[in-house]
Amino acid sequence: MRCVRFHHAARACIASVAALWAVSVAPAHASLAAPPSKVNPPPAPLATGSPAHDTTRPTLIEADPDLLRRATEECRGRTRLLVVFVYDPHDERSAQVLSKAWTDPTLGAWLAWHAEVYKLNAAAYPILAKTLLGDSPIPTTITFRDGKEIGRVPPLSQTNPMRRFEMCAALALGPMGLKHPIWAPGLLFQLDLVLEKTKATRPEWYERHERTNPMPMAPAVGEGFSGRTDEFADAVHDFGPNETPDPLARLEAARRAARDGDVRAAAGLLTWEWENAVRIEPAWRGVRLSLLSDEIETLARRHPGLKSRFVTIRDDLTARLPWASYNEILEWMTLNQIVGDGAQSTLFLDQEINAVGVMPTRADVLGYEMILRRDRWHDRRAAEVEGASWIRRQGELLREPAPSGMSLRQWESITALRRVLVLAAASRMYALLLERNMDAPAATVVSALETALGSKAGGEARLTLLSAALVAGHPRPDIHLGWIDERTPAWIRDRLKP
Repeated sequence: MRCVRFHHAARACIASVAALWAVSVAPAHASLAAPPSKVNPPPAPLATGSPAHDTTRPTLIEADPDLLRRATEECRGRTRLLVVFVYDPHDERSAQVLSKAWTDPTLGAWLAWHAEVYKLNAAAYPILAKTLLGDSPIPTTITFRDGKEIGRVPPLSQTNPMRRFEMCAALALGPMGLKHPIWAPGLLFQLDLVLEKTKATRPEWYERHERTNPMPMAPAVGEGFSGRTDEFADAVHDFGPNETPDPLARLEAARRAARDGDVRAAAGLLTWEWENAVRIEPAWRGVRLSLLSDEIETLARRHPGLKSRFVTIRDDLTARLPWASYNEILEWMTLNQIVGDGAQSTLFLDQEINAVGVMPTRADVLGYEMILRRDRWHDRRAAEVEGASWIRRQGELLREPAPSGMSLRQWESITALRRVLVLAAASRMYALLLERNMDAPAATVVSALETALGSKAGGEARLTLLSAALVAGHPRPDIHLGWIDERTPAWIRDRLKP
């Protein structure tokens, strides 16, 4: 598993511009520290707990003056930063930042690690808001350490003049950063920049902070959505003890439901397919990320309710993205494609690869390149001409040792990703060639995949391709009947019987 990406990858870049930040920015510092008083009682513990400890996304708690006072003392005692977002509920830019920045799971992971976060309604508390903002516009994010301001982030857009450190944050998005508001990446960059500055100016505080605030654990993997009934889908449960586990039967039922206009039933069945088919039949690993995802994408374009269900599934995985493996990133990007939100994948990769001053690891560059090239096998001509040779080459790479400069753990992650990509590509190639009755090129794909997976795969190649053929509606007993043996699942045997 990978760590919280931004914190570790961008730390070198942030350290290099921390000094620049210190000399470039001289805001009017606000303070939340209460004046010393021997008669004031100690602050009561925060009733709300730690609002940022949900790593799925930032949780902004509505603040009032008393709550901010108590939060200040709580953060002082726990050596944490206090982040206050001053906004106006009637301000359009406040709404944009709330929807685009403060819903980001990577930002949520950072805040869970380092800070407590609140939002202050400037319309409800104008005097306190004015005291905190000074001349800064609404909305502004202000960071406090021990009750004293140590940094602020005003809203940035192409119409605002950018100081030098703001330009660095915008460039973290590559070319897009100069044309659009930087939202979550820029906010995250500048918050971590403030923390890095503290490391240089208050090393004793920073060391205590690191010691008392360990990196949070990744959110637990939930039970999935297939068993849930909501406004988008009906619940679908596993097969009963007297039923033959048959993932294709569930897919066929989903197709019928979609044709009949029962979108809720179709959404529930397709949710079950996405979450459980590989558990029932491991040979569907390649089918799931190729033919099945293509079919769900097609139906999602026609049926908003089905799309909404898969947006929910995607968002659940997004919450674990900072800790994700390469295969989980591949799944997340596939879900983005299903729901028509490929821009999320582009933005993620742009942040990962093009961050200013950050050298991506060799494993990251290789993994992202492999993921980006996965769609080329939609083309029949590519599958016919070079598909088999590409599969053989991937098989050679699967057997290679870890290259220099890459740890064994990184190489194992790359190898796991490569194997899934090969299975998905071969599934799509094989179904495409059978559809065109191109039996000879299809046979070369079979041979290439068997060679790539090796003798230890135990029939995985043929079972994968046979599953792809059945899902695509090309049972072809004349080809596949000879592939059946005692290891073949009953649901496949039944469909190939004469």
